[in-house]
Order: sequence, then structure tokens, then C-alpha cells
Amino acid sequence: MPVSGGGPTTIDQLETAIGRTLDYSLHYEYLAETFPNAAEMADAASGRTPMISLHCGVAADIGSGTLDAQIDARATAYAAFGKPVLLRYCWEMNLQMRGVTPTDFVAAWKRMHDRTIARGANNVLWFFCPSHGTGLAYYPGDAYVDYAGWDAYDDRGAGLAATMGPPYSAYTSINKPFIVGETGAMASLNQATYLDGSSRALLTGQFPKIVGITYFDASGAVDWSLSPAGLAAFKAFALSK
Repeated sequence: MPVSGGGPTTIDQLETAIGRTLDYSLHYEYLAETFPNAAEMADAASGRTPMISLHCGVAADIGSGTLDAQIDARATAYAAFGKPVLLRYCWEMNLQMRGVTPTDFVAAWKRMHDRTIARGANNVLWFFCPSHGTGLAYYPGDAYVDYAGWDAYDDRGAGLAATMGPPYSAYTSINKPFIVGETGAMASLNQATYLDGSSRALLTGQFPKIVGITYFDASGAVDWSLSPAGLAAFKAFALSK
């Protein structure tokens, strides 16, 4: 089900506005940060799963064992948390600006995975999330992944199904359920139709492996934040089947 990173003001207010609890909430963190923080504790109290988007750091250092102490500290904290944690390490790792090679990424992912499991953190769900279309070389293998997916935004007014079609086809060989790690549309183009109930029905019908959509309700270089019409459409999307 869909999720937004912010909502009208807070996640609680967004949930009130749409009439349901979000399935998960997105957090951006570094390996050295302490888990859980206050927002993640609030997720647990409200019935949301925290999705941890963990920065790449120096993947070669992670894979070589240099940062084992940090990995182990977080793994112990995940285990103590006791509730599901959706871990999206080094999202969009296939983008050139990340500077991460497939070899370094896979080694880092596998080492982090194995050390986390060894410390009893079986509540961690591993989410492989490249940018759309060109990330298969980074895939660490089915044994190391619970969910796969991609980030894809619509900055042309193409529509939800057209935006999701190419990455869905590109990653169809991965035998895992899919989550769209980040997506968005601009209010000035097609945000309301991108998120309405008919788009949800079309998406479900065309791409049955997609089990989650994360709407990036924020502004930066591009403004993806929900307009009033977009929020109404998001509600329809969130409540549709």
C-alpha cells in the first residue's frame, strides 16, 4: 500500500486525512547513527514499519570488514527492536553519482546481511532498490533479498503505469515481490491522476508483483509535494484495492 514521507504536516495528520494507517514510513540514515530514533519508535507505536534508507557510505570498507563494529551495533539494535524493519541499503546504487561498483556493493550487502542475521535480527527485511532500469548487475541474489524494486519519478506527465512499465520489465527476472522505493509526480502536470483510484487499479492489474508504492511527498530540485488535489487522489489511491 502507498506511503508518504510527510503528509500535510506530520504522518499522524496524513493518516487522519486519508483515513488509514500507513504500512511503512521512510527514514534516511547513516550506518553510524543510533537505531531506533524517536520517529522509528513512533512508527512502532503506531503500527507502521520503518523503512531505513541507509546511505552507501564507502561500500568497499563495509565489504572488507572495516566497519563491522557499526554493522554489529545496528544489528543488535534491530534485534532488540523486535518489530519488522525494512532495510534499503544504498538505494539507487546504480547511479553514476553514487560511485559504487557492483562488486563492492554486493560484497557490502552480503557482509551486512550475514552479520545482521548472525546477531539474531531476523526481523530485518532486505529491500534491493536501484534506480529504474539498469541495476541488475548489483543484485546480490535471492538468498539475500526479501523485496526488490526501484525509484522512478514522472516528470513528463506520462502517468503511473507508463512510469512503472520499463523498470518492471527490466527487473522481472528477479523472483521477489516488488516495492516502488520512491515515486512522485508534479502538481503542475498530472499528480492527481497519477495517484487516483483508477491508476491504482490499472497498476495492480498490469504489474501484479508490485506490493508497495512509496510516494515522495517533498520538494527539492523538483517539487513532488502533494497539492490539495493530490492529497485527495492519494487518499483514493490508498483506500482502493
